[in-house]
Amino acid sequence: MILIGATLTLLRWLRGLLNGLEKHNPRPRFLLHQIEPPLRIAIWFAALLISAEILAPSRDAFLATPVRRLWQIGLGLQELIKNLIDGMVVIVDRPYQIGDKRPWNACLDQSVCVRPSLCFSNENRPST
Repeated sequence: MILIGATLTLLRWLRGLLNGLEKHNPRPRFLLHQIEPPLRIAIWFAALLISAEILAPSRDAFLATPVRRLWQIGLGLQELIKNLIDGMVVIVDRPYQIGDKRPWNACLDQSVCVRPSLCFSNENRPST
């Protein structure tokens, strides 16, 4: 908490310093606005390194955190990837082409499967 407060205070001081320089000499204003974002990133990165030094996680904990994050991302993307693959299969392997004609009587005695888990029978109610 103290480190975050010190970092925010340092960033406010930096912003005030750059504003003071800008008011004193408005000519390098564009350069000062370009320098500020990299300085802010460097300050936050230094605060992150200091907090890592203070906490000093073990090697196992240091390696477990990214693995856990990748595991969460993989589980989150699982359904998306399945849906993309299913869409590609439907695009590539179309059961009917445009212009195909089927006699209406030929389908009365069969169930029509929309997808493997949901079939419509003659009574027009889903059956699994």
